[in-house]
Amino acid sequence: MKPKGFALIEMLVVTAIIALLAGLLLPGLSRARESARLNTCLSNLRQLGTAMFMYAQCNGERLPAAEFSESYSGIHDVYLFDALQPLVRSEKVFRCPTLTSVPGEKPHSYAYLCLHAWAMMGFDNATQGACGHPLKDFSRPAEKPMVFCDCLGRHVGLTDQDVLPQAWGGKNMVGGMATCFVDGHVAFIRVNGDGIVKLYSSPL
Repeated sequence: MKPKGFALIEMLVVTAIIALLAGLLLPGLSRARESARLNTCLSNLRQLGTAMFMYAQCNGERLPAAEFSESYSGIHDVYLFDALQPLVRSEKVFRCPTLTSVPGEKPHSYAYLCLHAWAMMGFDNATQGACGHPLKDFSRPAEKPMVFCDCLGRHVGLTDQDVLPQAWGGKNMVGGMATCFVDGHVAFIRVNGDGIVKLYSSPL
């Protein structure tokens, strides 16, 4: 006697159950994967913060003068990677795993609060930026961003365009910014585009 096989309806039921379970599990797996990436990003920022202080100790207690990010040039022609690379263990510290997984993104993921190139948009590095300042200039170091992941929305499943302020052509949605502050502590801040502008422009 031949063993009884699965009927078509039974196979369809099993397939439907597997698809349902996959639909329930995959979002959780995606969140867990992004949580691990964010933890790596924050660890990178903590190491970059330490490197910033090491740089300052060797340069008259002054932070480096470097471009905002590798998307900018012409003001200093030096990037944060150039200034800090000798002070960190590996180039991987400059790479956020969330941002570098996006095709076409620049190899180094972290931006520096240099506002020299942003003067045309109303920012003033002398009173708001971190670039080139002596550490003694900062009256509220725990509130002033210094280095941050140039990844405004991707840690929470959005694009940068979703998060940018409406005045800059964005949608001003609440994204997330992984940030190292001047006092060296790191945090992941849930904030929209207007809030990011407020952080950038906060006084020293």
